Amino acid sequence: MDKYNNAYAVVIGISKYQNYTDLPKSVAQDAHDIASILASPLYCGYNKNRISVLINEKATAQAIRDNVKTIAATANPDSTVIFYFSGHGFKSESDETYDYLAPYDFDEANLSSTALSSHDLTNFLKVLDSRRTVVILDACYAAGIGQLKAGVPQKSQLKAGLKERTYEILAQGKGRIILASCRENETSLALPDMPNSIFTHFLLNALKGDALDRNDELVHIMDVFHYIATHVPERASRFHEHQQHPVMKAYIEDNFPIALRLGGKFSKQKSKNELVLDEGRELDLTHLREVIASHFNLEEIEIICADIQTKLYTSGINLSVNLENVGGNSKEMKILNLINYLNNRGYLNFLVVEVQTRRPGRL
Repeated sequence: MDKYNNAYAVVIGISKYQNYTDLPKSVAQDAHDIASILASPLYCGYNKNRISVLINEKATAQAIRDNVKTIAATANPDSTVIFYFSGHGFKSESDETYDYLAPYDFDEANLSSTALSSHDLTNFLKVLDSRRTVVILDACYAAGIGQLKAGVPQKSQLKAGLKERTYEILAQGKGRIILASCRENETSLALPDMPNSIFTHFLLNALKGDALDRNDELVHIMDVFHYIATHVPERASRFHEHQQHPVMKAYIEDNFPIALRLGGKFSKQKSKNELVLDEGRELDLTHLREVIASHFNLEEIEIICADIQTKLYTSGINLSVNLENVGGNSKEMKILNLINYLNNRGYLNFLVVEVQTRRPGRL
């Protein structure tokens, strides 16, 4: 099984707004990494031509509407459809009828044209023919220490976050499930030492094979939620006992699949933290980081990056791989960021091969 062909996704991440408060860079990174995992042949196996990625200035209200309309016109009852949004989400204090997702060009003075209301999203879901529809919302952000995502100006009639009732309304329909990053009275946490928000970090892990393995080469939606619902509260509580509990609303009859598990070849590779070596041994990512730090200098690592980029390009993958791009103030942080950068996009095996080739027996 090489492709999960009958699947579509609209992936939206907005950290920079035209007229509104910006959010941490991790918000846009969330969308980029979700799209990469969905399209990776090593993980979810979606056809990249059926994934619309709208990040920052590309995520205008009109662009979002156009892309969801295209999917609605194309998807069939057996299609899997994912709508992922990471950005500002608001509820009105003066009108409790609608909640709003904020596109790049969001303008509170012109909500009907520049915001995606819960009514708009409900209408999209109604005309969608798919019986496997997943809406993922990481939009319950507020200002505060630790880069809790930015809040709303004081004079605004909008309040950060979405009502739980909105999730229930969106979920009404056969084969439809809503995943939200937190409860109505909570906020979604993004920490400065993590490239993704906590919610999306564990969502990525689930899509990369850490959710329950049912030995059928597929990732199932209920297993994804169980994984993030288990891990997000525990990780969030380590930051000043922050409370964050993912929410699921659904009208589904079965635990339907939403992607390939490990590219449909689950027997060849385990979870993201356990790459299987030729001898059958498992490799922990912490050990990989320690081996690179101990046996390679920065110049050698840059050469490895260049070789990986070349091999990806010859495989038809145009991805920039270099230490400047991944960032980091120290050698150890650069190595950690490089591992996360490749792992989040499904290409960590290229780095493992380079390390094994240059330093045989170290892994």
